[in-house]
Amino acid sequence: MKVKWLSKGEYNPAERLQDIINVYGKPTTIDKKSGGFAVWNQKTLKKKKKCYDRIVIRDEQIPHLKPLPHIDFLYLTIDYYIPLPKLLQVLGITQSLMYDQLKQQITVRCHWMKANINTLYLAIKIADGNLTLKEVKSKDLYKKLMTDPDENALKEREEYICKKVREFQKGQDKKLRGKRP
Repeated sequence: MKVKWLSKGEYNPAERLQDIINVYGKPTTIDKKSGGFAVWNQKTLKKKKKCYDRIVIRDEQIPHLKPLPHIDFLYLTIDYYIPLPKLLQVLGITQSLMYDQLKQQITVRCHWMKANINTLYLAIKIADGNLTLKEVKSKDLYKKLMTDPDENALKEREEYICKKVREFQKGQDKKLRGKRP
């Protein structure tokens, strides 16, 4: 797909756009102009049997140094609750992780889906009390997951995320149904 986006450097939104299209199909919405974006919404992603709320590529380049120097521009969002006592630990994983308390959504930003999936995996583990930020740091888990070449392990982590997201969404549906007249 031809866009007028940034295409310089090792990591760039224009190249990654095609990678994401190859996996998830055409975006739901796209602005091909300089400074534009592409969005795959929940409905589009469900057709690919994915549990994500949305994937967004922005024509931007945000420098990030951890775990290694790279550029961020690819966002991945899921529905998930982080208990307030765990929030600072989850946010301590990386500066590229954001949480919307009102919508109960976690968003991660990097330059490739593998990093986003691995970051969400750690976030859920900490949010659920199965891991601490101290353990992530002392065992260097963030960097280890980012550099792990095992595609089967990545797929297992993605399946774990989707299982937890679906459990959360089911619980939310029950809460909402209980409040309706």
